[in-house]
Amino acid sequence: MGRMSTPKPAEQGPVRQFDIAIRGYDKRQVDGRLAYLTAELRGAEAALRRADQTEAELRQLRQQVSTQTESSFGFRVDKILRLAEEEAKEAREQAKAEADLHRRTVEREMAERTAAMEEQEHELAGKRASIERQLQTMRAQAERDQAQTLLKEWRIKAAGTDVLPDSLSGGNQQKVVIGKWLATQPKVIILDEPTKGIDIGSKAAVHAFMGELAAAGLAVLMVSSEIPEILGMADRVLVMEHGRIVEDGPPDELIAGTGRFADLHRAWRDSLA
Repeated sequence: MGRMSTPKPAEQGPVRQFDIAIRGYDKRQVDGRLAYLTAELRGAEAALRRADQTEAELRQLRQQVSTQTESSFGFRVDKILRLAEEEAKEAREQAKAEADLHRRTVEREMAERTAAMEEQEHELAGKRASIERQLQTMRAQAERDQAQTLLKEWRIKAAGTDVLPDSLSGGNQQKVVIGKWLATQPKVIILDEPTKGIDIGSKAAVHAFMGELAAAGLAVLMVSSEIPEILGMADRVLVMEHGRIVEDGPPDELIAGTGRFADLHRAWRDSLA
């Protein structure tokens, strides 16, 4: 029935669990590889910085001995510095080449990983959609089965479970409302005038079902202004007047007393005379 579907429970669905498992595995793989490449890249960059520092130190040393280039000692120092500068330049170029190589490797592998993850995301989206369709089909079937059970148990007169409650009689609409919330398996249910405006047969069905619920351990709080209904259904009566509880006790004790419920009971009995 259009409004007989039960409120959806919070799901720890297989879709979410599937996502977590796949993404967690990929993340561990990618993080491990990137951590290794990042360490290699940092090592190459450190070597490049050391080469730059060596070149700077050699330039400073050359400046310090530049005034001595006229002597044989100065020539020897100048030659040594040139050789050192060439070696430092080669070391710097090698370090730069290694850093560039590691950087390109990181970029290439990142691009490959991104493409692979995008492909996997596409595959995962397809599997997610399939699982969601299956779950939706299962939920719809469960709701139809539950609605069919309610139609049978509550003897609701309807052409089928797809009929909107608005098209039913008042008594059947009342049954739909009660049945819908009972489908959530509550521990306490409050029924405010549950039999108001329905025929005698429907009243008997509601009363019988309320008795079954109470026998099963469900706490049923019924609000009613009908004395016969209260006497027939209640184990305990609370009388309210102007928003306050003025009497509380078993129906027989309240009838035998001199309170408000006893007055209401005598007025109802006199109306039958």
